[in-house]
Amino acid sequence: MNHNRNVGIRGEDIAARWLEQRGMTILERNWRGRHGELDIVALDGPTLRIVEVKTRLQGNEETLSGSLGADKLRALRRTAQDFLAASAGLPAEEVFFDLVVVVFMPDGSWETEYIPCFFYPQW
Repeated sequence: MNHNRNVGIRGEDIAARWLEQRGMTILERNWRGRHGELDIVALDGPTLRIVEVKTRLQGNEETLSGSLGADKLRALRRTAQDFLAASAGLPAEEVFFDLVVVVFMPDGSWETEYIPCFFYPQW
């Protein structure tokens, strides 16, 4: 497994714990559908949250807009539709797409930023 994949897995672990600490129930991690993968699917009361996790090393110049372009958002929406079709009867009143950004510092610490409802898909 390469270094970037290890960093990504560690970031997803941190994001999942962070969401659970705020009362969300993690239903799925790395759920795969026909159109892609959902990093985290969580239930927040009656709201289903599709959570994309982006992990960065401090100083990495890659922008979020570069990694969350139109094609990625379209795949995310389609994969969420796959999940909803496979999970008929899930007690969710609303579906939101959230973003968690985990930035690792050189000293081994990290910062977490949570952006609820980072985009609204055209279903």
